[in-house]
Amino acid sequence: MYQNENFPKMKKLTILLTGALCATIPGAVAFHYRSNALNILNYQNQAALHSSQGNYEAAVIDYTKAININPKDANLYSNRGDVYKRLGYYQLAIHDYTQAIKISPTTKYFEQRAKIWDELKEFDKANADRKGINIDS
Repeated sequence: MYQNENFPKMKKLTILLTGALCATIPGAVAFHYRSNALNILNYQNQAALHSSQGNYEAAVIDYTKAININPKDANLYSNRGDVYKRLGYYQLAIHDYTQAIKISPTTKYFEQRAKIWDELKEFDKANADRKGINIDS
């Protein structure tokens, strides 16, 4: 087998580069998660600010951006559901509260959805939610 005189140097360089890359990846992954966490927090804060100023459409956009980064955060769905409720988009609010319930079936989310069912005169569904029974919407 043919070997170049630089082969030992190239082999050593390959090992060094592989080691450096492996050492860098966990840092890059950690940076990615920190960056996403900061983005979620920024979007959530912006959405809350927009909502407090009555700019509900902008709040929905920012909550949606945060949800796209972390679709497993029930609180983000709940908050966006609150904004949809203020806009009168009850079906969208129900959808978001249902998503929150699927992620974290807490009394708060059932009660939020029950209030929407009351608005829609769907009292059986509202009562089921108040009992903590997750029925399909």
